[in-house]
Amino acid sequence: MGNDELLIGWKEIAAFFKCSERKARSLKPLLHQSGSIFYMHLGKPPRKRVCAFPLRLRNWATIMGLAIILSDTRSMMTLVHFVVFLERFNLSKVFG
Repeated sequence: MGNDELLIGWKEIAAFFKCSERKARSLKPLLHQSGSIFYMHLGKPPRKRVCAFPLRLRNWATIMGLAIILSDTRSMMTLVHFVVFLERFNLSKVFG
């Protein structure tokens, strides 16, 4: 899967986030509101499928991580979690 390859379906989105499909679906309202996911009619017969670009998901996850840090009173522990999060998505170069 390339960096800019379209992800189709909750299974691929869950694999990107390294979580269960159920957890990925629970993020649907946040992802949809931010414009990180969209829907296309694919296949025969055409069915509505959720789609996303990895870059958009990565940007959303980074912003969400920063929002959690800024709003959490236990900032030191949250900062540790954020650093682990950055490493997981290979984003440490962005902030390093």
